[in-house]
Amino acid sequence: NNRYIQSNLKNEDKKRFYFFSSFFYNTLSSKSFERVKTWTKGEDIFSYDFLFVPINQSFHWRLAIICNPGKTIDNPLPKDLPIILALDSLCSPPSTIFDKLRQYLTQEWRAKKKKEERVYDSHNFPDFIPTVPNQDNSSDCGVFLLKYVEEFCINTPNDFTPEGLRNKLNESWFKADMNTVREEIKKTIKRLAQTNEVEEDKSDSEDLDTLT
Repeated sequence: NNRYIQSNLKNEDKKRFYFFSSFFYNTLSSKSFERVKTWTKGEDIFSYDFLFVPINQSFHWRLAIICNPGKTIDNPLPKDLPIILALDSLCSPPSTIFDKLRQYLTQEWRAKKKKEERVYDSHNFPDFIPTVPNQDNSSDCGVFLLKYVEEFCINTPNDFTPEGLRNKLNESWFKADMNTVREEIKKTIKRLAQTNEVEEDKSDSEDLDTLT
């Protein structure tokens, strides 16, 4: 749930992280770029440091993180290296995820940056699969996905070389009781839903005032 993560972000960090809808990847992969072209209307995703893409395939959630999408691989600092990460609590192969996302970035760049051409490929935008904490059951993939995003946002890596990522994103990345995490997520989502209801009621009241 994007709102759960965004509610825990500092204001200064909200322009660093962009969260795609949980419907985005399946729509992109089963339809075409044209079907998702307007989903980023008014947004320059290349101005963000990190793009989070939740992916559901065969009833399993995994996470892709597109790091430094607007950067180039030519002599960057370790913290600015462009790379796509795939985080999976079952350690299953990411199939065609990387190629699909690189193709999307190429098309989105062409649509938004009309003055210059840029093709994203495995050379200038490599991929990496870190060995991260994993689930010990068949049902916690969604909880782990949210935990990956939360931990990444709270303590963002500053070295995106393979060695730097292995040192940061590994099996010891975080320790957490998933039952506690699940309850925290439920409480936050409930609070956000209640806040949304209050805001809608207030908006309805203001609309009524304008009519009376």
